[in-house]
Amino acid sequence: MGWWALALVVVGTAAVASNLDLMPVGGACYVLALGALARSAVPAGSVGRPATVGRG
Repeated sequence: MGWWALALVVVGTAAVASNLDLMPVGGACYVLALGALARSAVPAGSVGRPATVGRG
């Protein structure tokens, strides 16, 4: 996750706080920022395989 994800959260929050008509802009900023977080949280090659817990 880059610095731009944090910047998108700040911009989205500022947009919604300044004018509720900008809520779609804020939502788009949140989706982009959290999408980057989701991509960085999933290790490469682990999609579709359950994680082993315990004695694995």
